[in-house]
Amino acid sequence: MYCEMTIHGFGLDAVTRLPVIILNDAADHKVPLWLNVGDLVPIATDLIGRELSGGKESVDLVQAVLRNLALTPDRLYLDEQDDGGYRATLHLSSPDGEKVMPLSTREAILMALRYTLPVMVSTVLLERLTLPTGVSDRAPSGGASSLVDLLEKLDPKEMGKYPM
Repeated sequence: MYCEMTIHGFGLDAVTRLPVIILNDAADHKVPLWLNVGDLVPIATDLIGRELSGGKESVDLVQAVLRNLALTPDRLYLDEQDDGGYRATLHLSSPDGEKVMPLSTREAILMALRYTLPVMVSTVLLERLTLPTGVSDRAPSGGASSLVDLLEKLDPKEMGKYPM
């Protein structure tokens, strides 16, 4: 069973000092997805690039390949892995039916942002990660400017701790 969610915002976890993406559903449940700093940089770059382009969509390799293969991103599914991480799969519509492609969490978030995809979170993962009521009020709303602020506050020494 899955719950449909959308990307609500970005923040910095005060305890782990890791970037976190907040997912939100129609019932206002909030689910945090922790990322390492190496994952944050491409996401911030994508958001900033879209804001700077003034809404003009530039064609990238992924868009061109999907278009040529007649594939349309439909939705993203997040499940729990045995090691406590996340397993993401992208579901694509095609003339031949639905196609499923496994993705890393970073790639999944980028696809959800680029194509405004719903994020389907498994109920098992939802139960494990749902934030208590009131905690979400402290999470800043998403956008390129909040990611820029987060990146500016990061110590460059912290960047070397994570593989890129």
